Amino acid sequence: MPLLRRRLLYCLFFLIFFISAPIVVLWAEGYHYNFSKRRLEKTGVLFLESKPTKAEIYLNGKLQKDKTEAMLKNLLPGQYEVMLQKEGYQPWKKNLAVRTSETTFAQYIRLFKQKPILTNLLPFKIMALSQANKESVALVYEDNKINKVALLNLETDAIDPLAELNFKPTILKISPRQSFILVSDDKQNLVIDLKNKKLYDLNKIIQKQIVRLKWTSFDRDENLYFSSAAGLKKIDLVSFNILSLITEPVIDWQIINNNIYYLAKVKNQVALKKTNFNQLQTAEILNLLPLLESYIFEQSPENYLAILDKQNKIFYWLDLAGLEKMKVFSETEYVKWFALSEQMMLGNKFEIALYDFKKNEENFILRLSSEIKDAAWYMLPTHIYFATPDGLKIIETTLQEKNMNVLIQQAGIEKIFSDLKGNKVYFSAENGLNVAEIQ
Repeated sequence: MPLLRRRLLYCLFFLIFFISAPIVVLWAEGYHYNFSKRRLEKTGVLFLESKPTKAEIYLNGKLQKDKTEAMLKNLLPGQYEVMLQKEGYQPWKKNLAVRTSETTFAQYIRLFKQKPILTNLLPFKIMALSQANKESVALVYEDNKINKVALLNLETDAIDPLAELNFKPTILKISPRQSFILVSDDKQNLVIDLKNKKLYDLNKIIQKQIVRLKWTSFDRDENLYFSSAAGLKKIDLVSFNILSLITEPVIDWQIINNNIYYLAKVKNQVALKKTNFNQLQTAEILNLLPLLESYIFEQSPENYLAILDKQNKIFYWLDLAGLEKMKVFSETEYVKWFALSEQMMLGNKFEIALYDFKKNEENFILRLSSEIKDAAWYMLPTHIYFATPDGLKIIETTLQEKNMNVLIQQAGIEKIFSDLKGNKVYFSAENGLNVAEIQ
């Protein structure tokens, strides 16, 4: 090869190197050319996680080679229309922002079946349901004009009949460690011993008018607390010994560790009081509320008190460890805490909101013109089930754009609860108790 040609080739190679090397370095550092803005920009990353996995990913309508769970790199900053699709499931779509040198996380995405498998577990009218725990739900159903108590196993969906009743209960509770079931109304109070398969009539044992009964997770299941005109007492469900704790009339109470927080009338107000099991004769007044009998303590995390005025639909929230005043929420008919989270669900017939008590922030999730029949937490605090006159739906609880899915199109849904895995949702309706496999 002539010398001149070789020199020209060397010069050409050096020129290509000096031009391409900076481009390669910039590319490696995450810079791409944005043709719409006509400039180099550092890219971002989008992380997508879904259940079920292996969902197809579309960015601005273009199918990507990766499936969930996936980390999409080298994306120019900006808004992307992200859609996940999987055969047999409803698509998920949301606008997500990708920012320079940052990773945008879209986790806990849930895809729900287009046609959930529906099973009728019990073809009888459901009269009452307990709160679901890890393993089971207690229920009362009407069979041949007889009210019957049963226990639903959330793992197997088996229903175990327990007893027949001669009254219609309004309260149904399972003890914290699932040893007993409380069945009661305004006049009758029964306890079912699940271990020994026995039924106890508390009215005959206590022989006084009982106002309210409940267990506490800070004590044994065998100890059931109850209030009467004579104050707050505790009954041992093995020996049936009764111990008096507070001698003044108590509207309601909450036990946290070794302390009893209770509501009692003081002149023309209701006082929130605190006493200790070691010093029951001494009580400290923490706060004062309007004079009413309609207060109840709702389930709340340790170091907090949740009080609901059911008559006036007012919710009171108190941080026992802080110095802040009691927080008040109006138009609240029910509150539901998601255990181990920092969020309370506040709801009424037309609205659902979340209160983050760590951040002290309230955010509305849903406002409807039609009535919300019931609402329940999903297995994670990322979603909420709710029932309307036309069916069962689920909505995300994110602060940004929220996805809502119709799970079941069926009229007459009354109560909702879920299993811990999130694969099934249970609901009572005119045809009895049903379960839908949604994932």
